Amino acid sequence: KNSLKIFSTKIERLLIGIKKNDYSSLDLNVATEMVDIMSADLTKYDTFDLIVTSPPYLSVTDYSTGFRLSHLWYDFNTDLNFLKKNEIGARCKRKRKKILDEYLDNMKFVFKKCSESLKVGGYIGIVIGESVKYENMIISPLTDFMTSELKLRIETINERNVNQNYFVNINGGVKKEMILVFKKI
Repeated sequence: KNSLKIFSTKIERLLIGIKKNDYSSLDLNVATEMVDIMSADLTKYDTFDLIVTSPPYLSVTDYSTGFRLSHLWYDFNTDLNFLKKNEIGARCKRKRKKILDEYLDNMKFVFKKCSESLKVGGYIGIVIGESVKYENMIISPLTDFMTSELKLRIETINERNVNQNYFVNINGGVKKEMILVFKKI
């Protein structure tokens, strides 16, 4: 297949979608930066109005491996072996005895850092899934942590079926995702 043609087609579709919407009246002050949330010092930033994330799904895929071509394409100077070793919930770690506990501890750490950097009245939007193997063992405990420990209020909960073939398999893939929106009060 001609990868450049496929990429160009996707960019053209994206531009068509952008042109259909009028964003000119929005006052957008947006900046992006790639950071490792586990070690990043978020105090160097001002607080955020909105955080949107889709954390890794436990033992479903190795994102660092899956996105290795993006790292090459965008010339990220990142050691992919380092990323894989430090990836939260990576599939390559699925046989560890305490993988669920490690994952939940890491996610709680990340969500705590996010909450601390969020303005009062700000929102955290999360798209998260559970594999069949960990059904009812991830979303509920993390949601409870965010509401009880971090004092965030749930604004929206939506469930959606997963239709991406690489997440769906009979041996423990992801069948559904939850879209959660929390507000810092």
